[in-house]
Formats: sequence, C-alpha cells, structure tokens
Amino acid sequence: TWCELSIDECVSNPCQNGGSCVDGPNRYQCLCAGGFMGFHCETNTDECMSGPCLHGRCIDGVDVYYCQCELGWTGARCEMNIDECSSSPCLNGGSCVDLVDKYACFCLDGYTGKNCDIDIDICLETPINVTLCLNGGTCLDGQGSNFTC
Repeated sequence: TWCELSIDECVSNPCQNGGSCVDGPNRYQCLCAGGFMGFHCETNTDECMSGPCLHGRCIDGVDVYYCQCELGWTGARCEMNIDECSSSPCLNGGSCVDLVDKYACFCLDGYTGKNCDIDIDICLETPINVTLCLNGGTCLDGQGSNFTC
C-alpha cells in the first residue's frame, strides 16, 4: 500500500519578523514582510546600503531610512542647501552670497561688518597727509561713503 503523510512544516512558525509561511511537500518557504530578508526573514534589510543621504548620516529603520543632515543642508535626502541669504541679512545695500551653512556679505563703499551694519567714518579712513576738505575745512561723516565739508 502506498501512504503519503503530509507534514505541515509551518506549524512551528519558523518565519520571523512577521513573515508568512507557505507549506510545500517536504519543505516550506517564508514570504518576508517589507524590510526583512533571509530564509527565515531574520535579517533587517539595510536601506542605507545604497547611500541615499547626500549630505548627512543615514539611520536605518525597518523598511525605511532617515537622513540626519549636516549643518546647512535639508530635505529627505539632505539634497538641498539651506539658503542663508533668504532672510536678507546684508544691510545698507550689501549683496549676499549663500555658502554651505553660512553666507558672505559684500558691502557697498562706506560700510563694513559681517552684515554691512557698520558705517565707516570716511573722515577717519583717509590716508595720512591726505585731506578730504580743502582750505582747512572740517570733514563731517555722512551715510555710507558720503561726507560734507
């Protein structure tokens, strides 16, 4: 007589991390949930393996990754440079150039400082033995590079 006894190998729940067991003749197969792989779904897939974070550190999760951006960068993949010039930090007509995590102001004549916020006293900036006012006139500093005698 020919007897065939079917044994359900899935009874012991061999699949880990939410994987589904599919029973077959003399074997079983695990269908892994998202984020896991391996014969028993025992290995967390490393979503950071492909290097998705352009300017930051990748933190691997289950079927997801997170980017912890370096200073000056933003976006899901740290792909966007933060525009530090968007707040218009340069004063008195100075022009702003956005850099990574900082900015630079190029000031108009007569102004100085990180934000072009310091009005240079043009009367005190003249070289020795050079006078801005003729005939002994007194120099009075004005706004920017302006002065009156």
